[in-house]
Amino acid sequence: VAYTYYDLLLQVSQAGIPFAIATLVAKYMLKEDYKSVMMIKKMGTSIIMGLSAVVAFIFILISEPLARQSLGVSAPAEDIANLKLLFLILAVAVILVPLLSSLRGYVQGLKRLDIYASSQVLEQFARVFTILFVGYIAVVVFKMKSISAIFIAIAAASVGAIVAYLFTIHLSKEDEKHIRELAKKQNDDPYLTAKEACVEILTLGVPFVVISFLGTAGPLVNTTYF
Repeated sequence: VAYTYYDLLLQVSQAGIPFAIATLVAKYMLKEDYKSVMMIKKMGTSIIMGLSAVVAFIFILISEPLARQSLGVSAPAEDIANLKLLFLILAVAVILVPLLSSLRGYVQGLKRLDIYASSQVLEQFARVFTILFVGYIAVVVFKMKSISAIFIAIAAASVGAIVAYLFTIHLSKEDEKHIRELAKKQNDDPYLTAKEACVEILTLGVPFVVISFLGTAGPLVNTTYF
């Protein structure tokens, strides 16, 4: 139930925007307009963080009624409280995972697919390691309730995102330094203003958001009403 809502919110928060960042970064790198590349990165990250923060905040506000609706009126109070807590844990991931996706879009636009792929592998490794190892420690070693393993499994999405984000930042720092130096040496004004960068990102990204929302709406409707 928790992941059904998480998948939908994640799509709304990030779908299309990382793709738009990657496309536009590649475009302006080809034009050797490094100031616009930096602008795209800045505005793209701002858009995706603003959107994900709003979505996460709404998710937090409606977490309890959403839990009641999902489990039904006859569900035990403890189950409702547990599902509400899972929603709150996932709200953190709704912010962190899009931030990681924004950075990945940037490195993809730089054609650093080695970093992009390595980041994906590390994210999943960190997530699964957290689920298995930390869950085992909590339940078997510290004798916590078995539901604790579920909480840890849900929190693992955020752990994986943080590890992969720091890893991507580390591997791409030389590329970032190089582009900043080229931007300082660039005599021409950037092709894009901040407003124009936002328009280009949204023009590319919004259609993907709509399509992704419609594509994931089915499981949401089933979970909520049936």
